[in-house]
Amino acid sequence: ALSENCYYYFSPGNRYSYLGFQSAKEAVSLPLGNSRRAFKSREAAEYLIKAAKNWYSPTLITGQLLQTRDSEGFAEVAERSQEGNSPLAKACSFLAELGDYANIVNICLLTAENFSSKGKGLNQNYKEVVNVPGLRSWEIGLYHNRLQPFQSERTNGSPGKTMALGTSVTPKDAVNTCYSLVFYYLSKFLGSSDKNIMGEEMVSVCVFQTDKLFLHAFFKWMLQNGHKDVLLRVKQDDLEKWLQEKQNEEPELLMTYYQI
Repeated sequence: ALSENCYYYFSPGNRYSYLGFQSAKEAVSLPLGNSRRAFKSREAAEYLIKAAKNWYSPTLITGQLLQTRDSEGFAEVAERSQEGNSPLAKACSFLAELGDYANIVNICLLTAENFSSKGKGLNQNYKEVVNVPGLRSWEIGLYHNRLQPFQSERTNGSPGKTMALGTSVTPKDAVNTCYSLVFYYLSKFLGSSDKNIMGEEMVSVCVFQTDKLFLHAFFKWMLQNGHKDVLLRVKQDDLEKWLQEKQNEEPELLMTYYQI
């Protein structure tokens, strides 16, 4: 097979995505409680986590060649990525169907990290190191080059609205999509009579992330979307500091946080 004889013909992101989606499809086809379903679900998550570490293209993650900015909420951004066949959106959909809510958060934030200053996605010299029989060192970088992650933005000429067309979709757009997918699934579960426990499982994963940019966006989203009681029950240093910084605007939040 081409994937065996020319290992680097398929990028790590494509290869792990394919393996993850194949495992997820098989898991979904099996009945709940089936031991093989549980095994294939874990296998799918492992492959998709590896894939997420290798998704470097902002356009790939947003799922769109054309995207409006400054006028869309998290739901619109998430749905746009789903309609545009973003592999991240597809992975989240499978994980939700398999009940792996914690890894929805993990995969989204691993992907977002690729577009941060510390992510490998900005390191154009990074190459996956593998041990495959018959692999030749000269194959590395032979078949394709990674897209440059940073591209200039273009506007459509109309005031108040910025358009991202083709390669001008930026890392910031990709990060926004990653965060929006987390918030999209939180909004589906939190407050739902039969799925609230799933939402709280995602919250417990979100609050212990180390990415301050995400944490602050998450705290703000929880407050603005009617989940103040859930958020203020969380005992976490970054949340306490964030509430202290907001004390002049909403002093009752910090008082409630200490009283709960």
